[in-house]
Amino acid sequence: MGNDRKKVRVAAAVIRKGELVFATQRGYGAYKDWWEFPGGKIEEGETPEEALIREIREELDADITVDEYITTVEYDYPDFHLSMSCYRCSLKNEHMTLLEHEAAKWMCADNLRQVNWLPADIVIVNILEAENRTLKYYENNADSFVQDTVSADMSGARQRFMEYLPRQARILDFGCGSGRDIKFFLDKGYIVDGADGSPELCRIASDYTGIGVKQMRFQELDAEELYDGIWACASILHLPKEELTEVFHRIERALKAGGILYTSFKYGTFEGMRNGRYFTDFTEDSLREYWKEFPVLKLQKSWITQDVRPGKEQERWLNILAERQEPDSGSNRQASQQRETDDGTRRQSSGIGQENAGAGQAQNTEERIAFYEQIYDDLRAAVHEGEESGELRRKLSLLEEYYSSGEWRKDYETDEAGLLPAGLKRGVLSQDGVYDLLAEWEEKMDSCPR
Repeated sequence: MGNDRKKVRVAAAVIRKGELVFATQRGYGAYKDWWEFPGGKIEEGETPEEALIREIREELDADITVDEYITTVEYDYPDFHLSMSCYRCSLKNEHMTLLEHEAAKWMCADNLRQVNWLPADIVIVNILEAENRTLKYYENNADSFVQDTVSADMSGARQRFMEYLPRQARILDFGCGSGRDIKFFLDKGYIVDGADGSPELCRIASDYTGIGVKQMRFQELDAEELYDGIWACASILHLPKEELTEVFHRIERALKAGGILYTSFKYGTFEGMRNGRYFTDFTEDSLREYWKEFPVLKLQKSWITQDVRPGKEQERWLNILAERQEPDSGSNRQASQQRETDDGTRRQSSGIGQENAGAGQAQNTEERIAFYEQIYDDLRAAVHEGEESGELRRKLSLLEEYYSSGEWRKDYETDEAGLLPAGLKRGVLSQDGVYDLLAEWEEKMDSCPR
């Protein structure tokens, strides 16, 4: 975009009535007779939502409720750059009168391409079409989909996910399908909520798990710091990137600090309709670039697996674990290391070679937590880098002593002030997690060229 090009900020309303979408035809200007979603310019001092409410009154003499944000479309027209914030909206009543447009009509989401849309609005048409076709696929093929997936072995991903969870964690199975994973997590003693966009899959999953599964589109998630973990196995991959970004931000808000997200995508570079559904695929490189949008969701791990369903072993999946960080604290470990003591001095983190002395001095809960968290994070860093270190087994031994002494349980159960960081919780709540670190490190070392 050239520096001299005018930038115009507008808001657009996708007004829904059941499965119908409201479209308007322009009656003026260079794009006369083209179709668009109603809305208009955002005036100085207005929010996009306020602008929409005002513009719809001026254009249609109607009152709307602005329900949810979809995306912001950036589009270069010949004479200006358009920045269009788009929202799903609903009418407060049935009254509408065309005051500016040439024509208008309610359209089924299946038939939106029967009219000539403005170029920028086509982006929203694509989003609506992808969602509609994908949901219809699952409604029409629910039974066969459940039969194909309910017995799929997700034990490897589940185990990695659970290593990040506290006891009695609250989990959202986000796009739960058959209810396979809801049932597993319930059997493990977790508190589980389930949601899916398909009414038929919600019915099947409710029957299978014995809990009520909420019918909800991904874009409707509005929880605030409610979940210790969100499990989105092969679900949000059906969103176009324009909507996926907003859904990830909703996931950020729904997770508690230290909460963990698991999700998975088909491995590749494809974006579009495939076998009746919309897919957004990722590779490691494209994911790393895309993830810059989410500084609060820290990527902890990604790995590639084969499809576990019989006959589909040739398909590959990119699996992701991401942890919600405190947005203003950099990292939990830094916040813990830099918390001031009563005499106004700052604690120094324990370095390599200081562990034994530190263990003897760490008498109170806060110091002990900081000390062992540093060890745990050092181990994770060693595993991540694949570097051999003579300190590795000694650090593991120190952590094992911490578990066997019972001090970790006391720290966890008396942690009313929230001092115990998520990194240390992952270790102290799953002793197996420590041995998994060692096994992962040894596997990396075995694969390194000698």
